Amino acid sequence: MEESEKEKEKEYYSQQKNWDFSKIKYTTIYNPENEFDFYTMIKKYSDQSSLCLDLGTGGGENLLRYYADVGYIIAIDNSKEMIETANQNLKSYNNKKVKFVVGDNLDLKFPDNLFDLVSARNTNSDPKMVFNVLKKGGAFIIQGVDTKDCLEIKEYFKRGQNYGSKQNFSDIEYQGFDGVGFSSVKLFPILFTEYYESKEELLKLLLKAPIINDFDNNANAKIEDDILDKYVKEHQKEKGIELKRVYYGILAIK
Repeated sequence: MEESEKEKEKEYYSQQKNWDFSKIKYTTIYNPENEFDFYTMIKKYSDQSSLCLDLGTGGGENLLRYYADVGYIIAIDNSKEMIETANQNLKSYNNKKVKFVVGDNLDLKFPDNLFDLVSARNTNSDPKMVFNVLKKGGAFIIQGVDTKDCLEIKEYFKRGQNYGSKQNFSDIEYQGFDGVGFSSVKLFPILFTEYYESKEELLKLLLKAPIINDFDNNANAKIEDDILDKYVKEHQKEKGIELKRVYYGILAIK
């Protein structure tokens, strides 16, 4: 990612101030063949004494709700506004052993061999840098949004995050582990379908997440009503308005 794109992404998340989708009304149906669940993997490869590092934690909403009961978590995000939100959210979770701090995923300022587990959900990371801060036998667990995520709705708008890209991000990220030194690295596809209760609920997602407008901020976000109406009409199912999602997981062991 070029420097200007990084700054645009950082500004986008700073303006968002939180990454909480819990108020959007939708249901999720996972492909039964999926072998990877982010928080289940974290629980499997940690215990109550583990020291963990969470990269790109955002407002900490998902970490606070779903992260395993571990010894301690250091959670970083490069957006000061997101970390302020995370520390506000932490007040409702008195028993969660976590410290939220501003930090750069790609410039980790920690000693080598410190963490038992490093997690990264829908954010950038550097496998070599993570390798250095992990203990021997430690796990690096990633969940990412793949290139073909929400492809059907992007086709309607003829734009969107990664629209037109010929390479899968999952393959690119997986290849980035070559020669780093991890004893094992495994890539998992994650397929699921979301069903939105109404057009208004789907619109909430599209205005908050960088799906159609990439990293345009909310003030500049534009979702053409006639195009959205067409998508809704053609994807209305019994469970709701269908949106197909394509994520991926990576499990790397040092």
